[in-house]
Amino acid sequence: TSLPDQMRESAVQTLKVSHNLFATFPGCICTMTSLLHLEIEDCKFTDVPNELGRLEELQHLEISRVSPIEHLCGDLPKTSRILGHLKEKLYTLRPLYEMKLVVVGREARGKTTLIRRLQKDYV
Repeated sequence: TSLPDQMRESAVQTLKVSHNLFATFPGCICTMTSLLHLEIEDCKFTDVPNELGRLEELQHLEISRVSPIEHLCGDLPKTSRILGHLKEKLYTLRPLYEMKLVVVGREARGKTTLIRRLQKDYV
């Protein structure tokens, strides 16, 4: 159900990942910088990681019967369209340093003080 970690450093140029039971896309594929041809067919995973867009040498990317991904393939050649989409997503991501916090408790127990200290507004 996964690829061996040794594949990260391999000089594989062609890889066919078809008819397997991978629940998620094998992350080590995204580090295979010598990869020229990648074929993905009839797989169980539902998405490919944006890091796949970093494979600069990849010339041929064939994705078939992986329904959530196939919508990326329009009139343009599949490889350039999919890799372009993944690169765009990869480089437009930004960290989000926000969260919502709900503090619940009895009256006069320090909830307001806690929130002020977290916000650094406490005097």
